[in-house]
Amino acid sequence: MLVWRRDITVIHRTLEPDEAITMRRVAAGASFGDICEALAGTADAASRAVELLLRWLDAELLARGG
Repeated sequence: MLVWRRDITVIHRTLEPDEAITMRRVAAGASFGDICEALAGTADAASRAVELLLRWLDAELLARGG
């Protein structure tokens, strides 16, 4: 389960198994290359990594570090 806020609205959804694994890595500071590596056992890992990245950006889950 992923829970986050957008302004004052709380949002949640269930994660797919591979997304849960990669999200844990992202939370620990993983790079895009690390995400691709985590997905290496899946068909077309690079496409799946891009799909997840776009999903997270659309949901505003990722923020620029400072």
